[in-house]
Amino acid sequence: MKCFCLVSFVINVLYRSYADQDQLQAIYSAYLQPVLSSSLKSHPVWGAVKNVHTLAGSMVSVYEQVCVQSGMFWFQL
Repeated sequence: MKCFCLVSFVINVLYRSYADQDQLQAIYSAYLQPVLSSSLKSHPVWGAVKNVHTLAGSMVSVYEQVCVQSGMFWFQL
C-alpha cells in the first residue's frame, strides 16, 4: 500500500503543469487577503482587496525573476 501511494504521488507531481501567472496571483491573493484583513483591516491601502491582488501580482513577478536569475526554468513564463 505504501509503495502504491508513493508511486501515485510521484506521478501526480511529475505530470502536473505549473500554475501560470494569473493562477499564482489568485492563489497568493487568497492567502494574503485573510492575513492582511485580520491585521490591517482599517488600513487605507491594505484593507482594499484590489491592493492585496496587486501585491500578490508583485510577489509573483519577483518570484519569477528570482527563478530566472537562479536558472530555475521549470515554470512557464
